[in-house]
Amino acid sequence: MTFRLFIVAAGAILLVALFILLRPVVAPQGPAERSIAVTVSADGMEPKQIAVGEGDRVTLRLTVRSTVRFHLHGYDIERDLSAGTTETVELTATLTGRFEIEDEATKTVLGELVVEPRGR
Repeated sequence: MTFRLFIVAAGAILLVALFILLRPVVAPQGPAERSIAVTVSADGMEPKQIAVGEGDRVTLRLTVRSTVRFHLHGYDIERDLSAGTTETVELTATLTGRFEIEDEATKTVLGELVVEPRGR
């Protein structure tokens, strides 16, 4: 009876040890550096939606096909962009939600920035 109890206890200890040693290690996801290429024209942008996480440091590398007055709502970033240029817009994604990006001159919605909240 004691030998049988010993075998069961040793098996249980072995299973717990294997569980601890073989479980996946998940690093906490913190803010990241994000560099995103975006093509902007008078009728929209590609990609249409830019998704980032709260706290990410975001660099938008804009290739401008048409002259637009770029406005990122919520972050109040406005830039006059000239056709044939490459521009950079940088921000830290401190506000969560969906934010329209529009051509302020024509009120055309070009796309949107989506900032997802980090686990709290």
